[in-house]
Amino acid sequence: MNGTAWGGSEEIWYKSALHVVGKNQKVGVCCFNWKGKEERLQQLQNAGCKLYLLPGKSETKSFWGKYKLNKALHSIPFSDYNKVILNQGGWKDVTHGPFKKLYQKLPSYILLFHNYDTLEKLKSNKIKSLHNWVMNAEKNIGAADRIFSVIKNTCNLDIPRKYLLFNPVTIQLPGCPTPFTSSTEVKL
Repeated sequence: MNGTAWGGSEEIWYKSALHVVGKNQKVGVCCFNWKGKEERLQQLQNAGCKLYLLPGKSETKSFWGKYKLNKALHSIPFSDYNKVILNQGGWKDVTHGPFKKLYQKLPSYILLFHNYDTLEKLKSNKIKSLHNWVMNAEKNIGAADRIFSVIKNTCNLDIPRKYLLFNPVTIQLPGCPTPFTSSTEVKL
């Protein structure tokens, strides 16, 4: 995520990385290097994760900054890992800049989607890029089913191999309340 230092999606990849490295798996973490992440990034490194830090939003506004971002991203040894999980802050992050064709360099990968914008209208080249990403993903995981319906409505894309991330928002509630009976009657 390149919009803020830490949010809900960062918490997901942070805790997931700690969990996997705790099972003696090789873990690399690639993220934008923002102030406010230092403590958690240090914890990941102390746990055994390899860090690949990308220049942040303020650094990538210039042409030179975009070049540095592209160079940093393409220097990551993705082939050293069995699987790559791309955690998007939104639903179209992979269609921007150096990310749009990155899927071609990756081993098996999973896309995570966390947000959506019902008013967003992507240009045809970005829709094609998103199509390529989702079609080549092993899994496409959304934080809510609504994300996939927004992509269908705004881009006319049917997402294959889609799954919902388990979180409290996705818990299915019963159709009617569970009857409650009490042995004592309350009078008001």
